[in-house]
Amino acid sequence: MEVLQRILPADSVGDVLEVGSGPGQHCAAFARGFPLLRWQPSEVDERFVPSIRHHAAGLNTVLEAVVINAASSTWPVDVPANRFLAVVCINVTHISPWATTKGLVVGAGRALQRGGHLIIYGPFKINGAFKTESNERFDTSLRAQDPEWGYRDAADVVALCVASDLHLAEPYIEMPANNHVLHFIKH
Repeated sequence: MEVLQRILPADSVGDVLEVGSGPGQHCAAFARGFPLLRWQPSEVDERFVPSIRHHAAGLNTVLEAVVINAASSTWPVDVPANRFLAVVCINVTHISPWATTKGLVVGAGRALQRGGHLIIYGPFKINGAFKTESNERFDTSLRAQDPEWGYRDAADVVALCVASDLHLAEPYIEMPANNHVLHFIKH
């Protein structure tokens, strides 16, 4: 929340898309912390929509969840071009195929307004290296579940973003539990 508060000042007004909302607890918490923003939750699996509704109950700044397969080359009409002040993605890139990260970046590049923010939170390799042995073990366990999963190298994500006119706004932000925030701005 603190990083978001630094990136999106309290007086920010506009729409924010969360890609990969899961059960919806993050979107609901952000809506409480940013009452002037409208939050658009999304999830690839429509079975999460009732849980998202439950977490957002009573919050008039959380829109009805939409189903988005981030890996798809086209996102639903509910996600029009140049609409969003920010796209937020939490703990998705390492538990999905690389195609999902690619689609997230391309989709965010279309969905964000000029000057908008792409904010990706999760565990990453930095310059090809794991931060700790436990990160490497976790990556190995993820790849055992699905060979297309695993930690992404932050530099590879940056390269994808540059190709979609999204530029790194600041150095990688270190977070608890060996996670990072990658913050990009659409030019």
